Amino acid sequence: MQKHNNRIIKDGQVVADSWQLLRVDSDNNLDSVDTSASNIIVSLEQLQADEALQQRSDVGVWIHNDTDLGSVSELLVTRPIVAIDFPVFMDGRGFSLA
Repeated sequence: MQKHNNRIIKDGQVVADSWQLLRVDSDNNLDSVDTSASNIIVSLEQLQADEALQQRSDVGVWIHNDTDLGSVSELLVTRPIVAIDFPVFMDGRGFSLA
């Protein structure tokens, strides 16, 4: 099996991706996600619901491509990384949001 080395763009440079995306279970249960690791990305909903996560500097946020940025911009600017969901390859709303 071929190993994939994921990369991200940080400060204009392509670097190794040390972030792990954590998703809720199929019942949308926020408590099912283990948030004890470092360099994690959680959903906007999970971040909004958990004040302890909001206080951590190693927690990024994952947003839907139709998120209203006006209502969450203060929360987003404090995150070290913001990931945008592209549910369909040809859906360009994520680019517009970025």
